[in-house]
Amino acid sequence: MVDQKKLVLIVDDEPMIRLLLNQLLQMDGYSVEEAKNGEDAIDKAKMLMPDVIIMDYMMPKLDGISACKEITDAPETANVPVIMLSANSKPELVQKSQEAGAELFLDKSNNIPTGLTEAIKKLLDL
Repeated sequence: MVDQKKLVLIVDDEPMIRLLLNQLLQMDGYSVEEAKNGEDAIDKAKMLMPDVIIMDYMMPKLDGISACKEITDAPETANVPVIMLSANSKPELVQKSQEAGAELFLDKSNNIPTGLTEAIKKLLDL
């Protein structure tokens, strides 16, 4: 459990993925906010100043790579770690994510609950 509530922003266009991640993170003691696309993510990141952002790669309006780059390039959100999630873990996608500023890349189809919560704890030094 997290001692003080850390805020996690979940960014995914799939409602079921957001619901799953939201429930998982709340059970682990995090406060959670959601965004449905990359544009929404940028606005909410600047407004909420989350402790960490979990970002889907493929989304409408603005993809995760572009949103991640905007968030990590903006002075006010540059220090917010971004974890990129995708069902596609091709090496070039992982590299694009890192170049955009993502701290970590996790494969959605490969044990999200354990890998994700451990990644968040690592990034937040918990």
